[in-house]
Amino acid sequence: MVEVGTDAGAQQCLRVLNALWVRGDVTRSMGVSRLTPKHKGGAVTAARFRYLGVNSALARLYHLMVTERLSTYARRTGIIPATQFGFQQHRGCIDALFVAHSARSRLLAQGQPVITGYIDAEAAYPSVEHDILLAQLLRSGVKGRLWCAVRATLATSSVYLKFGKVATKLIKVTRGLVEGGSMCPILYLLYARDVALQ
Repeated sequence: MVEVGTDAGAQQCLRVLNALWVRGDVTRSMGVSRLTPKHKGGAVTAARFRYLGVNSALARLYHLMVTERLSTYARRTGIIPATQFGFQQHRGCIDALFVAHSARSRLLAQGQPVITGYIDAEAAYPSVEHDILLAQLLRSGVKGRLWCAVRATLATSSVYLKFGKVATKLIKVTRGLVEGGSMCPILYLLYARDVALQ
């Protein structure tokens, strides 16, 4: 047995993560998320809750590892368009508004017409089609072990909801990303990248 918090424990964890990476697969139990309801505020109705997935510690570490590798690849290759401000380190709404305002002001000063469109993707993560996401990753140049890691994560994804001592049965996730996972932002950016390129 390996003790948690020791060098031996860390080494064992690294060996397991590396084996999963090399194998290009994850265990079914790593795909299980317990959904935790989070109230958005306002009236207490079913529509006013978000359900955040909570995974095992090993699954979270694996997802962080894959997320970091995918993010590094995206930065290195520039596959996320410069017009995308969401979920970007050191870029956010204020930056997007500044760029939009500057471009609008410059075009108006030149006497050119300005048409502006904004997209607020409601229920963005639940709308992600797995096959389209995987195809988009391939078109973006994501392949090999990294692509296999994402595919395996999607293929093993399942959820259950627990209230007190009562829990639902496991439900296989065949569409959407389980909100709360570290991979969700980068996967959604790549899924929607064609919209940002238009």
